[in-house]
Formats: sequence, structure tokens, C-alpha cells
Amino acid sequence: MIDVTDVMTVDEFWHASLNQNVDMYLADRAGEVEPPAEPLKFKAYRNAVRHPLDDRLPQHLGDVKASFHDAPTTSGSTAAVLDRTALSRLLYFTFGHSRLDLGATTWPYHRLVASARAFFPSELYCWLPGDGDRPPGVYYYDPAHHSLVLVRAGEYRRLLGDAVNADLDDARAVLLLSAAFWKNAFLYRTYTYRIVPQEIGILAGNALMVAATFGLHGHVHHQFLDAPLNRLLGLRTAEESVMAVLPLYGDRRPMRQAVAHRTSTDAAMLVPAIDTPYRQPSALDEAACRKLLRLHEASLLDDTADAAPRAPWPRTEAPAPAAPLSPAPPDRANPMDMAAVLRQRTSGVWVFNSPPPRIDADDLWTLLRHALSPHTSDLVPEGAPPCTDCFVAVNAVEGVDQGIHRLETDKEGNAALQPWRPGPVAKDLQDVHYLSPPQVNYAWSNAVVFLVADRREAHARFGDRGYRIASQEAGIVAQRVCTTAATVGLTARVHNGYRGTSIAEFLNLDPNVHVPLFQIVLGRSRPTARYQMPIVL
Repeated sequence: MIDVTDVMTVDEFWHASLNQNVDMYLADRAGEVEPPAEPLKFKAYRNAVRHPLDDRLPQHLGDVKASFHDAPTTSGSTAAVLDRTALSRLLYFTFGHSRLDLGATTWPYHRLVASARAFFPSELYCWLPGDGDRPPGVYYYDPAHHSLVLVRAGEYRRLLGDAVNADLDDARAVLLLSAAFWKNAFLYRTYTYRIVPQEIGILAGNALMVAATFGLHGHVHHQFLDAPLNRLLGLRTAEESVMAVLPLYGDRRPMRQAVAHRTSTDAAMLVPAIDTPYRQPSALDEAACRKLLRLHEASLLDDTADAAPRAPWPRTEAPAPAAPLSPAPPDRANPMDMAAVLRQRTSGVWVFNSPPPRIDADDLWTLLRHALSPHTSDLVPEGAPPCTDCFVAVNAVEGVDQGIHRLETDKEGNAALQPWRPGPVAKDLQDVHYLSPPQVNYAWSNAVVFLVADRREAHARFGDRGYRIASQEAGIVAQRVCTTAATVGLTARVHNGYRGTSIAEFLNLDPNVHVPLFQIVLGRSRPTARYQMPIVL
């Protein structure tokens, strides 16, 4: 057991992580004489059974718009088992090693999703049925070598279904997204628990979009029994833990909940412990990270009966009187391949100082239109939008007034903007920017997207698990915004350098209730002294 002295509760962490930011992790590292050693960028399994994936991949997936819930069903993979080519494309474009930066760069290794300082604390595992050459079992996706590493052989579909409290009989595959805390905690200590759920959500959002482009449809499970899944993967919960589970199906279907509930100690959930065949690059310092470990420990679920039922999520009340909605214009025909978009997506440089050219309303709507498209999850009923409010601070967009707007989506999937607070926004945002010297020039950004969670609702429904669930849901939406921004040549930078209460007040929200979990700055990237070398399989 960890030392629980001098720890904070998850409820306190809601406030601390959004309002203390850098101060919090610097305080956690007070007194350290030398900077900690940075872990290796890739998890290294050794002497393990490997199954190679295709080393030459088609560099196309299908139209980005096929990824969203209101798009027509695509004709994709219909085989009962994912073949090697489809599986290779799915895993690579979800989390593959895509770029090596050379020259004036601090963080050289990049994948097809964003990560703070390119630390990539997320890891990707999958349960797969057998295919003749590969036995059924749980595998680790090794992005450094683009291969599957066998973690545990066996038919574990039933165990996985019991853990997530759902019927997985027709699942083609089950993705398991984990957080290797030590890949961030060597530097960020407790603040790691702020970053990790964000990035798990971003990875989940990418997996959903990539899978959908060739006919697979994912269900997102945030609520599941943690201990059995960690044991199944051979993870030590204090160092790495499953954070989300995504079964993939060959058609759109409602989530089918199981009838009987399970506990972590049920005989059906017990599998033998295994020694994972990987060498730990950098062990987590449990004494220095006791707050982090306590926060995660508090979030664990031991009984599926404790999972919150699926129910509609309340919407933020509009200022009275509510301003009329501005509906989205007709979608212009600009198909763009998902693979190309993922390669073009960029977070920009460390200091975000976009050149000043304006964008037009159609460009803005390209990245907003599907941001709140429903995805199937264990949180809300079928067809309901994500548990995230989306606000847009418009600075320089032709055809859209300056000011704060809220994104709305109706039951038919039609999007609209509701004027929320009129007037210029750049100066106010610059005034509440947290870091000095500032890392964002808001005056030259086109717009800033804020993804906001209802803190009280999340805590009431999910208890101490609510923080990570809300952050992961917002991450799914953030990945949609960041990816579709690339289709119109915009850079989308996720930036945590803000105080939550200041942004809530800027958005005319109650800071005790509404918490801005993401700030995404939109603009165009300037040339840099980096050489960005693509890694193309």
C-alpha cells in the first residue's frame, strides 16, 4: 500500500489541476537536486513472441467524414476476423510512429496523435481472435517495430465482456488503452493525472475515427473492472493501468448491456498473474508520486453494479434571454483522406504565434460541424452527444462575429452556433493567460475552442472516477477538432497554460460547476528550423 499522508482527494484535484497547473508539479518536485532521467520513448518487450504486421501500407483510409455518427454507413471490412492488412492499417494509423523531427527540436519522436512534450504515456493493447497464423489472445501494439507482441494467449472475449458489463460476442477486436504513468510522472508527478486522461481520450477519438473509415464501429467503455483487466495484460496498477476499452464491430449497433454484474474477485474474472517480458525503462518513484497513485487508486471500480447507468447529460443553461442560433451552412464538398489528414495534423511550435491571415466561416464549420457527433459509450443513451460542452472564442473568422459562441447539435445531427458573449476576445484571453512569458499570441489566432465539463454532474454520477471520465470524453471531441482542422490547413494546439476559474468566468460560466478541460488554439503554423521527416510504411 502507498503512504497516504500528504495526499489530495480527487475532488480537490479538480480544482488543483486546473488552477495551479505548473505550480503544482513544480511544488511536487521541490527539493530535487538533479532533473530526473527521461524514460525511453517506446516500451521494450524482449524475448517475446512477435507477430509482424504489414510493412507496406496503403496510404489512404477513406474520407474523414465517414468517421462520424451521422455519416452514411461505409462498406468496409466485412470479414468475421480482421485480416492482417486491415489490422495493420487500423493499428498504425491509430497510434503509429509517424515522424522524426531533426534540427532545432526538443521532442523528436512523433505519432499520429498529439502528446504533451511527445512523452506519449498512452499504450495500445488489443484482444484479437485467432486467424490461423496468429492465436487468439491479448497483444501489445509495438509502434517502434510495427508489430504485435503476444502478452497472453487465449480466448478472453467472455472475461472482457464481464469486465465492461456488455455483450462482446460479435466484436471483431477489443482495443485496450492504458496509461504508463511513469512516462510522464518522472517530470510531472501528480500533474500526470491531468495529462493522462486527456491523452487517453485523444487516442480513443482517433481509434474511433480510423476504424470507421473502413467499416468498423467502436463502443467506448469508461466504466469497467480495473483489476481483472490489468492482471490480464500483466500490468502493475501503480505503474500502468487500463483507462478505456473499445470493442470494434462490423456494423452500427446499440450497446448491449450484460444482465449479471461482476466483481473483481469473482472466479470468472480471475486469471493467473504473469510476468510481462518487458524491461522497465524507468521505474515510477512511488514515494514521490504518492498523490498521483492515491488519485488513481480512488478511481478504480471493483463492482460493475457501481457503474452509473446511461442517462442524458444536462446542458449548460444559456444566458437569458437566449440568443438565436446561427445554423451551419451546407457542408461544402471537400473530401479528404483520413490518412493524409492525420499526417498533416500538427500542434505547431512551442510558442504559438500564428501569422495573421483570416479564415472564413466554412473553414470554421469544417472543424466544428461534427465535433459533438454522438459516439456509442457506456455514459449516455444511443444518439446522445458527448458529455462535453463546446465553446468557441472567435477572433478572426470572416462571416462570424467576434465573441464567444456555444456549439449546439440537435437530434438530427444539425449543428449551430449560439452567440454567448459578443465582442473582442483576444485581449481578455491574453490577460488571463497563465504562463509568463506567454506561449500563445491570441491576437493572431483565428479562434480558440474550449471543451467544458460539468464537474458536479461528473462527480455525482461517477464519483472519484468522474475526473478521468470527463477528461477522456473531452479528449474524444478534441481529437475530432484537431484532425478536421488539418483539412483546411489549420494548426490546432492543445494548450493547458490557463487557470480554469479564469476561463470559466471568461466564458460566463460558474467556475464552481463548469470546468474547461481543453483549450485548443486554432491558427496557421509558421515555418520553423525543424526538418520533419515522415516515417511512411
